Amino acid sequence: MTAQDIYNKWKHQWDHDEVRTHGKFQFPEVAYELRELNHSWTSEDIAVFTDFLQQTEKKWFVANLFAIQKKIPEKLFTPFIDAG
Repeated sequence: MTAQDIYNKWKHQWDHDEVRTHGKFQFPEVAYELRELNHSWTSEDIAVFTDFLQQTEKKWFVANLFAIQKKIPEKLFTPFIDAG
């Protein structure tokens, strides 16, 4: 699953209000799936995430996705700081 595929799935779940359980917010299911798989990111994924971090709407997707992952790829440290 590529970074773009993950974003598309995230957006679909978000747009269809599949992120609330008993009135409480939770991350879209794809974020939990990736955490359990301990997904390895490719150079292309890192490039896509770096691009997303420069876009107002998509940077929140990246921030929320990595908020619950076991680790953030080191190559995303500077893009995260710049996005802030």
